[in-house]
Amino acid sequence: MKYLVPFILVAFIHSTIINIPGDYPSIQQGINASVNGDTVLVQPGIYYENINFNGHNITLTSMFIMDADTSHISQTIIDGNQNGSVVIFNNFEGNSSILQGLTITNGLNNNGAGIYFESSSPTFIDLVVTENTAVDNGGGIYGYGSNGLIYPNFTNVSITDNTSSYGGGGGIYFQSNTIASMDNVTITGNSASTLGGGIYAAGNSSFELANSLIQNNTSNNGAGIYFKEGSSPTIADVIITGNIAVNSGGGIYGYGSNGLIYPNFTNVSITDNTSSYGGGGGIYFQSNTIASMDNVTITGNSASTLGGGIYAANSSIQNINSILWSNSPNEVCLSGNNNTFLNSHSDIQNGLSGIINHEYNIVQWLSGNIDHDPLFMFPDTSNYTLQPDSPCIDAGATLVVFDQDTLYQADPSSFIGAAPDMGAFEFDINSQYILGDINQDFQINVLDIVSLVGIILGEIEENEYNLWAGDINEDSNLDVLDIVFLVNLILGSQ
Repeated sequence: MKYLVPFILVAFIHSTIINIPGDYPSIQQGINASVNGDTVLVQPGIYYENINFNGHNITLTSMFIMDADTSHISQTIIDGNQNGSVVIFNNFEGNSSILQGLTITNGLNNNGAGIYFESSSPTFIDLVVTENTAVDNGGGIYGYGSNGLIYPNFTNVSITDNTSSYGGGGGIYFQSNTIASMDNVTITGNSASTLGGGIYAAGNSSFELANSLIQNNTSNNGAGIYFKEGSSPTIADVIITGNIAVNSGGGIYGYGSNGLIYPNFTNVSITDNTSSYGGGGGIYFQSNTIASMDNVTITGNSASTLGGGIYAANSSIQNINSILWSNSPNEVCLSGNNNTFLNSHSDIQNGLSGIINHEYNIVQWLSGNIDHDPLFMFPDTSNYTLQPDSPCIDAGATLVVFDQDTLYQADPSSFIGAAPDMGAFEFDINSQYILGDINQDFQINVLDIVSLVGIILGEIEENEYNLWAGDINEDSNLDVLDIVFLVNLILGSQ
């Protein structure tokens, strides 16, 4: 995990420090005594409070700011005691209002049980927001822009096991002009009774989400992420997995409603999500959704009706350098006759036949598409990186032009080899898989000899990876010669 401690620490050194409980017995008293630029430093402990920043642009933090020891986060707890939102920003606080290094828990309110911010743009860093319950919306976090745009920032934030009992946004709820930036955020185990178990965004609210995990969230629709009405999120380097929708959109649900929305996905893995009684196990797009997908892996998703991978109605999808494979009951369903689906340099199971109703919609089947097993490394354990001999390696496009328009141009620094790979995970033999690293711990040592002997004797089950990593002399056999080569490899590396 990366931390912003050095940057915050500079401001910390030059600010007035208010110690809790040394200077004041409660956090709220410390906030009330502060002025802009101060730091309220909270010692480890459980503080049963419901606090409000009251317009103060200050840093509220734990001892984590001193040494980046994550144990300070789990040991410094603000417990709302089910007496309202735990933390509130509703007096036009800006990005210099910082909440850092704390656990926020046990809030209970109609909206925003863990954290509630309105007409404010706070910064959240190195936080845990867990086990809060909203009666309506935003079990973990609720952001409301009201009449003007707000720009909250989230970095290294874990939002887990929060609940919206009768509304949406179990983890996060963004409404009315909230434009959020989120990096290295983990959103897991949250639930909403209606929409957006992990994230809900609507009312001209949107977000950028990067380097994050959306996992095991539940709701009626859009269990992982739900967005509509002017929300056009940008999602990059994100894993969306194991989310379960009662109805539709296990992983993602996008709904343009009365206006166009333009979601963008780059290097996104959408896997093992479920729509229990509806469509779109991985993705459900409806009404005026214009989506762009580059290097996306959609696999292992299931829907009870149609569109195990993608379900689209009155929508347009541009799909480049992606993999759609082993979704049930089919890869893509284009509902009705008002969809456009452009594909280039993608691996789609059963090819054009894997797209239900393609004959009634506009399907632009450009060059470079294939229908070959992508050879995921360990699909049974949800490892959807590529094996060294995958047909998807170097099979993507560097440039896609259609009707004289440049639809896609790869950044040369974004791929290894002659061309980008298909799917979310670029194959790098030097960093991902090491010949001789049989137990896959990124080291070559005596433990790998033990593993190799175990495979040869039949004591360890073979799989695609260890058969490759153990074939040290690359003769397509595992035998005593590979043991000799492995010993020499270890001795030579010492």
